[in-house]
Amino acid sequence: MCYFLKATESGKRRTGFGILIITIGVIWSAACQKVVQAPIIWHPSVAQERPALNQWISEQQLDSGETIDALGLWLTAIHGQTADTAFLVGSYQLGQATYRSVLLRTTDGGSTWEEVAQGISETTLFGMDFVNSKRGFVYGQLTTGDPEPPFFLRSDDGGLSWRRVGQIEAEGAPAIHAFGFTDAQHGSIKLLFHAVGLTPEKPHRNEVYETSDGGETWIQTESKFISDNDVAKLGAMMKNDMVHRHNRVVWRLEEAGGDAWTYGYWITRSLDDGVNWERVSRFARHPFSPKPGELEIE
Repeated sequence: MCYFLKATESGKRRTGFGILIITIGVIWSAACQKVVQAPIIWHPSVAQERPALNQWISEQQLDSGETIDALGLWLTAIHGQTADTAFLVGSYQLGQATYRSVLLRTTDGGSTWEEVAQGISETTLFGMDFVNSKRGFVYGQLTTGDPEPPFFLRSDDGGLSWRRVGQIEAEGAPAIHAFGFTDAQHGSIKLLFHAVGLTPEKPHRNEVYETSDGGETWIQTESKFISDNDVAKLGAMMKNDMVHRHNRVVWRLEEAGGDAWTYGYWITRSLDDGVNWERVSRFARHPFSPKPGELEIE
């Protein structure tokens, strides 16, 4: 805690002493302000999983030199509910293998974060949508090896807890280019199946799946072949999951130093619709580095 000194003056003989006290107070105040504004470096709870991680690594067919120290955090999307509450999703990666998924929540403006869902092995979470203050949805995919059709998590308590609900039943490894809900029961997801060696006989395929029971079951409602040009148009229309705006509050996920794979991430927030920004959190890329996150990146 910072205590601020107040100089009092009782006569001319104490003028010099008063000025000294005021100067000390200004310096001390500035130092305290600097501490308050410094973003918190988040230390992931995965650090508590060292035995399980070592066992998992020993079971993987990994390149030589890939050890627990090379485990990296991959954040894929941010979702802000209010000025104080936001979510992050992603996974932990080691080389080409995914260790488990990550779903984080803050309720104090980014000062602290906690995991609110148990990690799912070899899986990455990619997108999130809340339809009201209580019900939210997340989709994820298996990302070790070829991606599989997405599965879904649902929260009915504002993101405090999550449970797995439905899954898309389809063949292939699709990319997701749209995801969202119109109310607590109805939502849709759009999948793009890329053709290998595009020909008239093997065009890309776009499929739409919808749910009317809160994500429990998903039914295909559209399937059509599309061209390279159509794929480019879909890419241009994709939502930027690195930024989320709700009313005038904007949350943003940024790569620290322009390189998340080396330095990690900044979480920044704007309370005035993007006019002014503040860094509220710093995420170290490698949770097992000797001094995670101490390197300052401006």
